[in-house]
Amino acid sequence: MKNRKTRSAMRRMLFTLALVLVVAVASVGGTIAWLTATTGTVTNTFTVGDVNIELKETDGNTTLDATTEDKTHSIFKIIPGKDLTKDPKVIVKANSEPCYVFVKVKASNWPEAKVTYSINDTNWTKLEGITGLEAGETVYYKIFNSIVEQDTTLEVLKGNKVEVSEDLTKVEMATIRTNGNPSLVFTAYAIQKEGTGTVAEAWAKIGA
Repeated sequence: MKNRKTRSAMRRMLFTLALVLVVAVASVGGTIAWLTATTGTVTNTFTVGDVNIELKETDGNTTLDATTEDKTHSIFKIIPGKDLTKDPKVIVKANSEPCYVFVKVKASNWPEAKVTYSINDTNWTKLEGITGLEAGETVYYKIFNSIVEQDTTLEVLKGNKVEVSEDLTKVEMATIRTNGNPSLVFTAYAIQKEGTGTVAEAWAKIGA
């Protein structure tokens, strides 16, 4: 009789313990939370870059603009001892991307001995070792490594002039006329710097 009571008491105690465990598990399960975090969004907006230049020259009171077809040619008279004002300039426009800017100078029938000009080496560096140029052509360059903040003027000729020696004789002037009137032709180019390689590679891309 005593054993039966004991077994009954043990069963009640085990049942009670089982209920306590169920309640404990349920309580633990109810407090579990996932560790989470959320970032804000990142929006990428793409704009279009640009490179813009102008080539201009002043002839007396007239501005010669290479963007205007009827104002791209000027005539200068060679007179011994009289320097000729000649101020071709390349203007790199504000907000242009980092770029290589080039100016090609073509001298035809040029009497180099006593009629001379120099490139403004403050602005320009001669591009060496390139091929495909015609006789009398030389290419110079300027590098802009950052966005151009404001219109930037690059004068091409040192002193903005062609110098004529006072020793130029009448015979030499007659030879100049016989050989054909000398001329200087300026052409400006620009190309983005990023992705175009070295300055020589960029020039080759312009040619292509």
